[in-house]
Amino acid sequence: MPMPTSTIVNLDPLRKLLRDNKSAIKKALELFVESTTEDMQMLGLYIHDKKILEASRIAHSLKTRFVYLGNDDAVFKIKRLETLLKEGRESTFLEIKDLFENLNLMISNCLLELNEEISALA
Repeated sequence: MPMPTSTIVNLDPLRKLLRDNKSAIKKALELFVESTTEDMQMLGLYIHDKKILEASRIAHSLKTRFVYLGNDDAVFKIKRLETLLKEGRESTFLEIKDLFENLNLMISNCLLELNEEISALA
């Protein structure tokens, strides 16, 4: 299955949902950045410690967030990670770690872009 391509973030749905209220958009983005940063740290720890159930729960939460952000690339990778975690096979653990590292880089870039958006809203 080919990986989809998309922009890092698409804030149009958020702008529409919040009726272009810059203050509300800024708060929503700040919350997204904060919670995603914390969740990625925890996801990394859970994967390292092979706490599969906990890692799967975080991956599911992240997937939902990135759907609303319009980042199809991240959603695709998170879905794959979630699938591998649910399979829970030792043989897929290296793929899980590699996928997490790739996802972590992608999400870090996304968070940088969101921080620029937040600064522009100030």
